[in-house]
Amino acid sequence: MRVLWFAAGLLSAIVSLSTISQACTGVEHVSASKAEYTLTPGSADDCIRSADGRYELHMEKEGTLSIYDNRHPGHVLVWQAKLDAPQPGSKAVLRNTGALVVVDPSGKDVWSSGPAAGIGDYFIMLDAKGHAQIYKGSTLSDPAKTLAWASEADNVPDQDGFCQCHVTNTDGSPGKNNGSPFTTCGLMSCRSACASKKDYFGDALIGTYNRGTGKCKAF
Repeated sequence: MRVLWFAAGLLSAIVSLSTISQACTGVEHVSASKAEYTLTPGSADDCIRSADGRYELHMEKEGTLSIYDNRHPGHVLVWQAKLDAPQPGSKAVLRNTGALVVVDPSGKDVWSSGPAAGIGDYFIMLDAKGHAQIYKGSTLSDPAKTLAWASEADNVPDQDGFCQCHVTNTDGSPGKNNGSPFTTCGLMSCRSACASKKDYFGDALIGTYNRGTGKCKAF
């Protein structure tokens, strides 16, 4: 009997833990009966992840909505919602009107993927190229689904910042940096400059880019 009580208690604890923890998922849905889906800000375990696990969409604690490529050391930033002034504690919400929005702590929408398209079934996912996509429909296999929005149509313009090349070892592990920041450049310029360089052994270089926010992104 004591064994049964212990097993029941352990099962209850596991169930309770699973209900409070978040986990990255491949697809999230909203519908007439489920008005919203919210990405928890600052949670590494709450995200939308591509089917191959390479890309992840995160709502960061400093208020930015970002997509990362996990293939490279440092997790490269590949897309970010264009926010004039990110507010720490903001959340990302997919609504059953078809819009993905960033809501600041006061409850104000500070970014939106587009105008509301009407209440219905929608789902959000990341494709194999790292694009966030919102579909009107119930599932990806739904023949009547239509693409409502895709992140590649809403890219942030290139911005100036400091760029530094780093050594990438041939096995893909990060290596030592090659010195002080060498230039002030845009993100794409940083990538091109580092990609064209090699270290003494011929290994490729990656770059660390600081956009002025104090947070460096490596790719």
